[in-house]
Amino acid sequence: EARRRSALLVAALGAAALLDELRAIVGEPFLLTRPADVATYETDASIARPRGDALAVALPASTAEVAA
Repeated sequence: EARRRSALLVAALGAAALLDELRAIVGEPFLLTRPADVATYETDASIARPRGDALAVALPASTAEVAA
């Protein structure tokens, strides 16, 4: 149980760092993290059904932001 909690903590800290990095690249208004906002981007017309929820949606404004 302690090992599982440790893994979850590491994953959470990694997610926070990733979100900080994305926020620095695209800016706060262009990084969607609220479940209601992210849900719109979680499905499309494909038959593939990924499992799990998206952590965030980044909306880059330029190719430079995409490359970063």
